Amino acid sequence: MTGRDLLAAVYRVVAREEPSARTREVLGQFPTYAVGTLLARSLSLLAQLYVARSLSPDQFGRVSLALATGVVLSIPMQAAWGTAFVRFAVVRPAGSTPWHILRAAIVLTATSSLIVVSLALAGSPFARVWLGIPLGVYLTGILAAVTSAAWLFAKSSCQGLQAWKRLVVIEVTWSSLVLLVPLTLRLLGERFDWRIVLVFVGAYVLASSPAWRLWVATPDQPVAPELPRQWNFGKYLGGANLVAALPLYGDRFLVNASAGLPTLGIYQTYALVSFGIAVFTAALVSRFLFPLLNLGRRSTALRLFRRVLPGAAVVFVAGNFGLGYCAIKFAHYPFEAATFLIAVVGAFAYCVTTFLNDLAATHERRGPRIVLGANLLTCLLFFPVAILL
Repeated sequence: MTGRDLLAAVYRVVAREEPSARTREVLGQFPTYAVGTLLARSLSLLAQLYVARSLSPDQFGRVSLALATGVVLSIPMQAAWGTAFVRFAVVRPAGSTPWHILRAAIVLTATSSLIVVSLALAGSPFARVWLGIPLGVYLTGILAAVTSAAWLFAKSSCQGLQAWKRLVVIEVTWSSLVLLVPLTLRLLGERFDWRIVLVFVGAYVLASSPAWRLWVATPDQPVAPELPRQWNFGKYLGGANLVAALPLYGDRFLVNASAGLPTLGIYQTYALVSFGIAVFTAALVSRFLFPLLNLGRRSTALRLFRRVLPGAAVVFVAGNFGLGYCAIKFAHYPFEAATFLIAVVGAFAYCVTTFLNDLAATHERRGPRIVLGANLLTCLLFFPVAILL
């Protein structure tokens, strides 16, 4: 029995229906994607734990702030235009090419990046005074936003074309670089400080290179008509994911502003494992299923989700807690069970909402607005509690 046959048998038991030819094809691609994604996330987690172990809490706090700044600025663009490309590339007419769809998404991403960088630079006094972010850290974060936007869009390009092996190469290349370079520096006897974050920034650029050939493909249809369609779809998702990024990464800014960089370094080490596992799980489920959902398998996916969720919750929380304990001890930080349990539960909530957001986003007209409303409600619940804590 092949891997595809085994997955099809599991699908048949859980979904209680026969997998379609398209579903069987997707299931055949899943093992390579799953193993590659697991490898990438594991290497990335090891890299960040190694950097945390090698730096003082103050220095690692600076690394965390720079990366958080970059992600908060880049995620809305990827969510808007990367998701728009996946949405429309998957449902394009049979026999047509996706290059005009991709080119429109590139134009919107480049324009958005220019606007976001300009606004971020203008907001540097606010970041320094109100959030307590050192200027050098903040400017590095803006640079990270540009390069991570390219890396995230490279992955969306492969996702829209369902080029899963190419996507795995992009993921593994980045995570390998951010682990091997710090290790090599230490083996050579070199010391490094928070500016090691520039390795993460450079790795974004190098790792996105497998997608460059896709970006320069010549469109055989006009690009201009595609721009308003993607704009109307993506503008709500961009806003929704900006709102979602605030509770997801905004806690780092709150901890820094209220307790300082050393406390942030310790806090972020607590969050590394739970968040890393959450990102892996979300990527494994939502990213792989999103193209399939757009082909009309929404009801089956939701039924699978409901049946798997109870058992998955138990495995996720137990496994996350055990791995987190080992990782925190590896970094030589004290372990507080109650604090880490909160991080684990929050990570599980992230996985659930990611899938539900992607499911809603498959509805072209009202789905992005539903996602925006749900994320706004989450923020209204999150920030008062976070401020009190």
